[in-house]
Amino acid sequence: MNYDSNLIRALILLSILPEYLIVFLIFRRRLHREISWFTLYLLFDATTTLLGFFVYQGSNHYYYFYTAWLQAMILYTLAFMVIAETFGNLLAQYKAIAKVGVRLLFITATVLLIIAVISAHLGAEHAHPIMKILLITKRSVMLIQVGVVVVMFAFSSYFGIDWKHYQFGISLGFGLLASVRLALAAYAAEFGSTFAKKSPMIEEIAFVCTVLLWTAYFLRPGTAPPPLPPTDVKHDLERWNEALSELLKR
Repeated sequence: MNYDSNLIRALILLSILPEYLIVFLIFRRRLHREISWFTLYLLFDATTTLLGFFVYQGSNHYYYFYTAWLQAMILYTLAFMVIAETFGNLLAQYKAIAKVGVRLLFITATVLLIIAVISAHLGAEHAHPIMKILLITKRSVMLIQVGVVVVMFAFSSYFGIDWKHYQFGISLGFGLLASVRLALAAYAAEFGSTFAKKSPMIEEIAFVCTVLLWTAYFLRPGTAPPPLPPTDVKHDLERWNEALSELLKR
């Protein structure tokens, strides 16, 4: 990453306080067990970003480059766990459906990561081999996140998901952020480090906007669960849940 701009420095630090504020609101409302992965994501990002910023200012930039990518890979993994957690929470009353859905998410993630490693040689010719793997892996993870969020949006009315609920806000934030990162990763994987040096500002702005969106959702009063699906849909989901439950017992 390139932090030679004071604007980028400000953008990096700007998200830290809102993240800690969201964590405070989560614990205050006793939601940390329900959205434990999201809480861990915020704490890890805010803390490592703050520490990493000071490390960058006083140490070798190449050393920081690799530690920053390590942080990013951990964050992408945590983000995936948040998406899976949110999906499971929205279908908590249909345990079999949620269980099968989460399993499919992990299977899809594993397949895409394998494809990412195998196809690393298809990246930009002038890019470092490690960077090829990292960029294509990042693109695969972002693709999973966007796909899951799009499905959740498409079936929001079907599952009775309230757009004003914080669970939906979490998904919306990750969907918007993943869309930006997917576009940047795809472009960087094609053109290599030449473009990668120009993307931090766009990514940081997108992340700050995402954190502010989450802050707005958690500042809203009330933590009531999302409304139940319509009666006819509920009956369908119950039948599917029973059928999957029987299948899983075999």
